[in-house]
Amino acid sequence: MSHLYKIRDKDRRIVSLKPNAVQLRMCEQTQNDEPVRAFFLKSRQQGVSSWWLIWWLDDTIFTPNTITGILAHSLESLQHLWQILRVALENMPNEFKPQIRKSTEHEFAFTTNSRIFTSLSIRSTAVHNLHVSEACYVDSGELEATLAACSPKSNITLESTGNGVGGLGYELFQNAKLNMNGFKCGFFPWYLSPEYAAQRDPSMPPLIRTADETKLTAIAARDYGISISDEQILWRRMTQKALKATFQQEFPENDIEAFLTSGGRYFDGKKVMVLINEARTYLRKNPPHEQTEHYTAFFPPEAGHVYAAGADVAEGLGGDYSVLTILDATAGRTAFRYRGHMAIDAFAALCAKRAAAYNNCLLAVERNNHGHAVINLLREVHRYPNLYYESGGQRAVAREFIEPAYGWLTSSKTKPIMLDQLKLAVEGDSLEDEKTFSPEVMILDELFLSEALSFVEKDGKLTAEAGKHDDCIISLAIAYQMYLKEKIKESRKDFGILVGGRRESFQKLDKALRLSYE
Repeated sequence: MSHLYKIRDKDRRIVSLKPNAVQLRMCEQTQNDEPVRAFFLKSRQQGVSSWWLIWWLDDTIFTPNTITGILAHSLESLQHLWQILRVALENMPNEFKPQIRKSTEHEFAFTTNSRIFTSLSIRSTAVHNLHVSEACYVDSGELEATLAACSPKSNITLESTGNGVGGLGYELFQNAKLNMNGFKCGFFPWYLSPEYAAQRDPSMPPLIRTADETKLTAIAARDYGISISDEQILWRRMTQKALKATFQQEFPENDIEAFLTSGGRYFDGKKVMVLINEARTYLRKNPPHEQTEHYTAFFPPEAGHVYAAGADVAEGLGGDYSVLTILDATAGRTAFRYRGHMAIDAFAALCAKRAAAYNNCLLAVERNNHGHAVINLLREVHRYPNLYYESGGQRAVAREFIEPAYGWLTSSKTKPIMLDQLKLAVEGDSLEDEKTFSPEVMILDELFLSEALSFVEKDGKLTAEAGKHDDCIISLAIAYQMYLKEKIKESRKDFGILVGGRRESFQKLDKALRLSYE
């Protein structure tokens, strides 16, 4: 290919295609595959798109009756990809240049009955070769329809930079990591590209690397078999100083960082990504007891187990979701989660039914907005026997008893406390990293974990990013408060039930809960 095709380099020169380190790795990883099915996550400007466009152009030119489609996410990207194809084709040696039957702004058709085209939609065209550029940015519905149009023998390559958690592109990569969809996958960090290096005076002594830089150097040697130079370390320092919080987004150093795009994240993104992969692996081997579009019963109710539930009620039938989460306080794990749009009376009925099934567990409904209506229905219509309430006590002067307040109040005082305690339960000890941490509770709900990755602290407030949701977070946080209350009752009975086998951590939580609410 180096003898046939040319590209426009970063210095605006037309030069022969000479595979770089990233392109060689992709070639080695897929050269014997029939068909090719691969998804490569990348840093910026590593030549991944150029390689696959020219690779499939070559196959289209020299294999009659071949149709190749290039899917892009935007018109700007479409034009950029087309220029790569145009430069490669127009600068081929004359003796190998194919005869073009038809040429448009987005298609080359050859006399061999083969053609290659770029498009924002390929759902109606069956292709032999498909390349998807910036797959994580392509609309999920469009990507799904395009993949569905491919035959089992079609070659499919995808490449992308990360675009946050969620969407079909993200799902495809994560499933490829778990060998669940027939795709190979790979991630290419910035340090595979030698041009990311700063000039340095050779007479200067070697850089003294920080602990973080030493760790990165070890990872590069272990995972990629390369040695990171002092010039690359210096470039990293300079670029981190210039980009600050966006360095990780622009130049991720592992496939976890690639999907963590937001600043001010409340939960530890690396730990949450580990939990997502662990949940997927576990559920693949141990499918949920029951599952529909809106709810998942991860485990059936078990006699003798103590459960705790929290409900977050949506405002209206659109926008936010109503969520019910049930935790198993005996086993220390998620037992059930519902999330959907449902009328108030229907959601109250669901809460009553599911909480009753899980041994009439302690149920707390957030008593904000529409939560009052759900609480009233649970009390007066469903007569739920174990509804959480806050004791009113007695007025000192009038000696009047105050009515108990049913439900959980999320306020400026309780919200930080409940979220801090949930954070500790999910992440374990803050001093432990993503490879050694031990959660207090087994979290299998990927919807919650996805929300956790877009939950931020902004202007002193804890909330979801714009366009994202936090209903599962609030529901689980309330359920976890009930969980702790049940654990305290159990510990007072000296039942010796532990969370994840970590008595010391639980004692800290117990003490914090008592100080916060007593």
